[in-house]
This record gives sequence, C-alpha cells and structure tokens, in this order.
Amino acid sequence: MSEPIIPYATVERRPLSGRDLFGVVVRTIGVLLFLWGLYAAMYATAAGANTPVVGQSLASYWMFTAFAMGAGGALLKGEWLVIFAYGRDRNP
Repeated sequence: MSEPIIPYATVERRPLSGRDLFGVVVRTIGVLLFLWGLYAAMYATAAGANTPVVGQSLASYWMFTAFAMGAGGALLKGEWLVIFAYGRDRNP
C-alpha cells in the first residue's frame, strides 16, 4: 500500500483531534438524552390512559420529558459546547 492507514481519519485524511472526539461524545449524549425523553413521553401517555401509579404524578413525567428533550436537542446542536470547551477553531 502506498498510503499509510490512519485510524479514525476524517474526509480530509487527518486523524480525529480531541475537539472532534469531544463533539462526537456530546452529540451522542444528546441523542441518548432525547431518546430518554421520548421514552418518558410514551410512558406518561400510557400511564395517563391507564390508572396512574399512586404517589407519582403525571406532571413529573411531562416535566422530565420537556427537560430531557430540550437538553438533548441543545446537545445535538453541540457546537456551542465544543466552542466553550475548546475555543474557536483556529484552523478552519
């Protein structure tokens, strides 16, 4: 082979930097948090159709749903957190 193999190389044929990996991790956490919120919404809908559990209000499920989906959506647009952690990219 004439070209060296670069593990985890991007399209520009450069290895992933810590900044890139941090962005991937932030967006993965965002997806998981969003899906957890979606699960809570489905559970709250099913619990609302049936008899709710004694001592557990449905409002707590809906509040968690709003928080989890909002935070997950914010992390999916995670460039703001990457910029906060690593600063502006000096090599555009």
